[in-house]
Amino acid sequence: MRLWFLLAIAAMQSAVLNGGKVIIEGQQASYAGKVIELATFADPFTGKDTILARCTVDTAGRFKAIVTIDQPQLLYARLGTFKGYLHAEPGQKYIISMPEWQDLSPADKLNPFFEPTEFQFIIENDTNSNSLNKRILQFDTLYFKQLARFTRPRTINKDSLNRAKDSLLKLVSDDAPAFFKDYVTHKIGLLELLAMQYRVKYLSKQYFEDKPILYYNEAYLDLFNRVYDKYFFYTGQSLQGKTIYTIINDRKNYRALDSLLQNDPVLREPNLRELVILKNIHDEFYASRFSRSGLLAILDSLTKLTQNQLHKRFALSIREKITRLMPGYDPPAFSLYDSQNRLVSLSDFKGNYVYLNFCSCQSYACLKEFDLLNNLARKYSNKNFVIVSIIIDEDTASMKPYAEKAGMNWIFLHYAHQPDVVKKYDVRGFPVYYLIGPDGKLLLSPAKSPGEYFELDLFKIMRSRGDM
Repeated sequence: MRLWFLLAIAAMQSAVLNGGKVIIEGQQASYAGKVIELATFADPFTGKDTILARCTVDTAGRFKAIVTIDQPQLLYARLGTFKGYLHAEPGQKYIISMPEWQDLSPADKLNPFFEPTEFQFIIENDTNSNSLNKRILQFDTLYFKQLARFTRPRTINKDSLNRAKDSLLKLVSDDAPAFFKDYVTHKIGLLELLAMQYRVKYLSKQYFEDKPILYYNEAYLDLFNRVYDKYFFYTGQSLQGKTIYTIINDRKNYRALDSLLQNDPVLREPNLRELVILKNIHDEFYASRFSRSGLLAILDSLTKLTQNQLHKRFALSIREKITRLMPGYDPPAFSLYDSQNRLVSLSDFKGNYVYLNFCSCQSYACLKEFDLLNNLARKYSNKNFVIVSIIIDEDTASMKPYAEKAGMNWIFLHYAHQPDVVKKYDVRGFPVYYLIGPDGKLLLSPAKSPGEYFELDLFKIMRSRGDM
């Protein structure tokens, strides 16, 4: 008993000394020279990462990363074809093992739908059978077995659901970490939802009314996103809520929307209500039920009026995503190398019309338009007009013959320095074109290709702006 007490005191002292510091280290020879980024989700809606730490693996394959967190949360690293994750707790050190490095294939790099193989990191220095990560692994193993049973409709009823819940709850001891208890609670809520034995309204009240918002617990957020899916749409189906269309599409009034949603007893708590609004603005932007300009205006109002700094950050993240390729907004920035190894940034072309395209020098569809591009570049060379081609090939060798060919009058850049530029511009095939104005805002997104009479659109735009 005395030994246990001394160990507990030592653990508490360590946590106090380290504060919210988390150390993650390991060794895998095949990672030598690679850069490892430890991340968490930027917000519950956009799928974007927030990078918490970045480290370069040494020549022996050793690495060490330090992050600072104030509560347990999911951390992950994208490692070629893999995505490893663990649940980190403040003040802890994790020595992890990793699989052999596997590069993404050229096709996977360009595939916007590519999903890495996920795995939970093996923590070599975790000797506690009741640690948070081992508890979650044990729970998830049983949970997914139970979940598989409920994909067979004949096996679903409340009795079988209750038996499944009881078997899962047996894994939760009184001394379990609070994060784990919350994780289990909301995973069970998700099971209830997927088993279709409870109405969404019941689940909303049961799991979210007068409950703390667990921003860093992915089980809570998963259930939240499913329970409040299409909430604006369903609100508009009721007699009391049908004014939501006028409020968003015509009035574009955040305060009126906020007032309307207070009619739902579960959403009387302002922070939960704001979170529901943020989720639905994000989701509805990609549907066709509400005005995009109305949704964007309400998002901007929420950003200004919210007292919750986390919600402000979420709102800005959503705004960056939904306006990323919209005409009238800033396109994603990039800095890439040309064939002479000079770093060129999009901002370098401010004051010019930029006809931006993504292509491959191994694609016939791209190559057949090179002469048309060159003609455009020559014809408009004195009109503050530049053409920039971002080449999506394995290396720069394929673009050099074109970039350095005499008479080629436009700029070739290679994507390798910033490979995520492909996803940022939603490139799903070749070629893809955009037109950016002298003010740095998108004018045409996407733009037509030269063979589709892009020049006619360019002429109309330039003339309307007094540039012709």
